[in-house]
This record gives sequence, C-alpha cells and structure tokens, in this order.
Amino acid sequence: MKTLIIYSSRSGNTKKLAEAVFVSLNEEDTEKTMVSITDLPVENYDYDLVIAGFSIMAGRVEPRMARFLASFTQKTKLLLFMTHGSARGSEMAKTVMNLAVNLVKTAEIVGCFSCQGEVAPNVLYKLGKSANPPAWLGEGENAKGHPDDKDCKELIMLVQKTLRRID
Repeated sequence: MKTLIIYSSRSGNTKKLAEAVFVSLNEEDTEKTMVSITDLPVENYDYDLVIAGFSIMAGRVEPRMARFLASFTQKTKLLLFMTHGSARGSEMAKTVMNLAVNLVKTAEIVGCFSCQGEVAPNVLYKLGKSANPPAWLGEGENAKGHPDDKDCKELIMLVQKTLRRID
C-alpha cells in the first residue's frame, strides 16, 4: 500500500496532524511519503491513498490546497482533513469541507476529518477589532491547545480504518 500525505500549514496545526498520521503508519505495511504543499513536485501521483490536510482561511479552503484539489486528476482514494478556529461540527466547518469535496473531480473521497486548530492570539485580537468580526471568533478561544492528542488519535483511527477497508 502506497500512501501520500500532503499538507498545507501556515500556523503548524495541520502539519502537526500530518506528522502524527505519518508516524503512525507502519512501514512494513505501507510505503509512505509526506510532503508540504509548498514542496509538492509535479508528477504522477501513483498512490493507493492520498491524504490531504488544510486549514480554513477566510471562510474557504486554504488557497494552495484549493488549487491542488481542483487540479488533482488522479483516480485514487483521497482522505481530507482540516483544521479551523471555529467549533468542531460548526456550519462553517461543514461548509468548507463540502467546498473541498466539491473541488475534487476524479478521486474517490474515502473520508473527511475536521478539528479545531489554535488561532494565534494576535490574529484573534486583530479580528476582534475589525468592523465585521467573523461569527466564529468567540469559538476561536476554545481552539487553544488544538489539535491535541485526542484530535491526532481520532484522525489516526480514521486513517487506519480507511487503510484496512481499501487494502
């Protein structure tokens, strides 16, 4: 089984999840590769499973990952994971994950995961002072310390379950 983990991380939250998944994959059963979207080579993605992680940025899929998902034409299995300042299961999180899913043209979506990611205090302060603060701003305070061990374990469990199912 060949697995590729691609992540787009500006604050480190999504990278933390990607690294947790990478470390959890058994090298005897899985040939694994992890790469930041900024280092992604243009090549044929000959993998059984591609795991793509991103954050919400301005109420949308992070732009670099949005471009990748929209241009990804491989017929493979794809698992998406996302970090955000809004509450887990919030309408914003659901909407943005749906946007990500709809960007994908040919791959088969085999799983989606979403959890909070800590928002930098200076970002929360700046957004709080803006004329139109985002609706999720109050939820951002609760994101402190996320993704945590529980978040990482939940994503790892989803990945392991997915690998068993497609093996």
